[in-house]
Amino acid sequence: MADQDAVQALMDEVADLKHRLGVMEDIQAVRTLQFKYGYYMDKGLYEEVVDLFAEDGVLHFMGGIFRGKAGLSRLYCGRLRNGFTHGNNGPVYGLLAEHLQLQDIVDIAPDRQSAKGRFRAFMQGGSHVTKTNISERLPLQWWEAGVYENSYVKEGGVWKIAVLDYHMFWQADYEAGWAHSKPYQGHFFEKTYPDDPGGPDELTDREREILEHVADGDSNKEIAARLQISEKTVKHHMTNILQKLQARNRVEAALIARAQSSPRPPTP
Repeated sequence: MADQDAVQALMDEVADLKHRLGVMEDIQAVRTLQFKYGYYMDKGLYEEVVDLFAEDGVLHFMGGIFRGKAGLSRLYCGRLRNGFTHGNNGPVYGLLAEHLQLQDIVDIAPDRQSAKGRFRAFMQGGSHVTKTNISERLPLQWWEAGVYENSYVKEGGVWKIAVLDYHMFWQADYEAGWAHSKPYQGHFFEKTYPDDPGGPDELTDREREILEHVADGDSNKEIAARLQISEKTVKHHMTNILQKLQARNRVEAALIARAQSSPRPPTP
């Protein structure tokens, strides 16, 4: 009986070690997957980027949600490829786009079929002065930093990106630096596909988020600082909010918001 107990204990220990080794292999596979994403984005390999996602993968980007391979291809192989590499799938002359993936924390689910990952991102971007067709929408050279809060899933035994959600914290002109940076001035999606041929499948609930801050009494400047967007973007959303609620001003909009929703804790 004692021998049987010892054998069973040994088998249990081997099974535990096998599971722990499998988790370590999964962590490394997820890290490699995210590093591939950064490298492919650096090199303008947008078709390869799409292949990193699960079949029903999801991307949150610029106030929009892109779903499935069709939605992902619409963004990466359409809007981004046309905007950054002029339709070419691969590197182009004079474009700098270094997406460094750093300080990763990966948690594997107990069944080893899904995972969560947080990766800090640090980016150097720019266009060389000798480059033709320099985009007027981008600074000539800039710094950027943020965090990826992603989900991953095993698909056919291979780790894939299930949800990619990048939160940009700041973007700064290279010469001026972070100390002189301003809230992001970029364009957020306002329409969904097919009304916008390159648009998302749905919009994020940014207007609801802004309205909640209005109900808390925050000014446009305070909302912009909390959400890391420009005051111009806040004003644009406020115009849409007032129209949708048929409110005459932000005070009336705040009263409607309080009547329609339950209280929420203040944003830290």
